[in-house]
Amino acid sequence: MLKSREEMNAAWARAVMSCGLPLNIVNNPHFREAVTWTAMCGSEGLTHETPGNYTTTLPRRTTFSKKTVPEAEAALNNGIEQKMRHLIEETGPSILSDGWKSTSNRPIVNVLASTQGLTQLKKAVDISGHEKSMQFIFETVDEVIKDIGPKHVFAACMDGACKGAFALIKAKYLQIQCFVCPSHGLDGFLKNVCSDNKTIRMQANEVGGIGMQMMEWDVSFFHDTFNNAWQVIKRVVRHEKAIAIFRKIAKEVKPEGGTEPKKFGETRYGSRVAMAERMLDTRAIYERLFIDTDLRAWIDKQDAKKRGKFEKARQLVMSDVFWKDLDTAYRTLQPAYQALR
Repeated sequence: MLKSREEMNAAWARAVMSCGLPLNIVNNPHFREAVTWTAMCGSEGLTHETPGNYTTTLPRRTTFSKKTVPEAEAALNNGIEQKMRHLIEETGPSILSDGWKSTSNRPIVNVLASTQGLTQLKKAVDISGHEKSMQFIFETVDEVIKDIGPKHVFAACMDGACKGAFALIKAKYLQIQCFVCPSHGLDGFLKNVCSDNKTIRMQANEVGGIGMQMMEWDVSFFHDTFNNAWQVIKRVVRHEKAIAIFRKIAKEVKPEGGTEPKKFGETRYGSRVAMAERMLDTRAIYERLFIDTDLRAWIDKQDAKKRGKFEKARQLVMSDVFWKDLDTAYRTLQPAYQALR
């Protein structure tokens, strides 16, 4: 029955790979604890399937999903609840709420309680078919406030789209301070700065007694600079030949940190700064890529439209002005991006 360590490691490798699990699962303390407990069970963790063949007594999926996992989840939630209750009575929590869409495209509103570095999900509501009115948002948040105990709650934080519910909260609970999520505010700031609009909207500042107002902008520097960077990156990541040569050069150059080009999220405006940071760190790779003879030979075989796009990208990469502008845009907005992170 005794097996070698090599056989044991190989069995775990097969299990991890066949289930598509991340390799760092073996570093997870709960995973290692489970393996340790299983080993300590000795023969009690095994059963004979046929003479000479063994299988584990580890529960099957049905038992796991209907009994073992719910019990473990309940114990975990109970532990968090006890810690949270102590902190709530000691300092009181802030109520956090935001909306998002699930993987099945269902609109969800989350309500969380946060205090002294500990955050607990208190409610997640599928609002399909509901009008997302300020009264509805207030009622959803109010249920959590009443559950925790209004005397303990001192603040409520939501994104700007839901700030209409603040008046309803403050009308019922005079002691609760309401404010717009700073992260949403920073993301909105980056959205404004990275636009090329003639005017931008400044949110109201209730504390300062300043209402919502429009401000003249008409500055396209950040928009144009990040757009130029994206045009170069697109030429690389959307063509197998270009990205293959890029990765080959990256292995030779070996700059510090990652080398793979970063893309930005359309509504995650800080990601433009991250994209610029990575591009600046890998400038030498881009410069070598666009003078690479293999890439030039491949480009010459493409149609006129594609050749034109690659030529524009080449001119940008070979321009000191482009890199200077990208560096200026990055260094200007990096503090806001760092605060978001």
